[in-house]
Amino acid sequence: MVERVGTGVPGLDENLDGGFPEGSVTLITGGPGSGKTTFCTQFLAEGLRNEESCLYLTTGQSPDEIRRDAKEFGIDFDNYFENLSMAHINPSRELESEIIEYIQGEEFDRIVLDSLSVFEMYWGEKDGLRKYLNRIIERLKDMDATAVVTSELPENRSGKLSRFGIAEFVVDGVIRLEGFALGDTTYRSAQIVKMRRTNIEGDLMEVIIDENGIRIEEEEKI
Repeated sequence: MVERVGTGVPGLDENLDGGFPEGSVTLITGGPGSGKTTFCTQFLAEGLRNEESCLYLTTGQSPDEIRRDAKEFGIDFDNYFENLSMAHINPSRELESEIIEYIQGEEFDRIVLDSLSVFEMYWGEKDGLRKYLNRIIERLKDMDATAVVTSELPENRSGKLSRFGIAEFVVDGVIRLEGFALGDTTYRSAQIVKMRRTNIEGDLMEVIIDENGIRIEEEEKI
């Protein structure tokens, strides 16, 4: 039986047989403003409420900015300082070493790496990107932690789910977040593109982002 880890996103676990497979690495991909970082904060908040040890590695916003934004959705990371570690890392070929430095000697239950896009741009499409991403994902899996990583969804509708179409092949699961317009109405959607060891339908599900954060509208398929 596959052990499951709650995502922290209302309405999503019901579509994942109860949550992410324990020890898996899931890519959350989407355009700017699609809710990727909000998803990450809720994922960690769920773990913190369960007294799990959590790590947030950010390549964009500073930890202070993430803490501030999380408070807008009623998540106060300052209440969990004993179980939460946060760090900003810069793009370089030494990323693997930096990750090891942060996780060495620690046992984390949940890890977020937000975002891979900076490193995808830095390493370049033809410069061993798959090798670097594979090594990072394997490091996360070696921790036996359940991890979420994010990437930007290409704007050109090329069919790729990350900047260079590589990250989606080295992770265990992919969830795509998007926004689109029908007439005068704008909709947000989520799609579980893949999830190993999980029965999924792959339907577009309606997403709501409000003062409570991000949630899946139950029974609403687009």
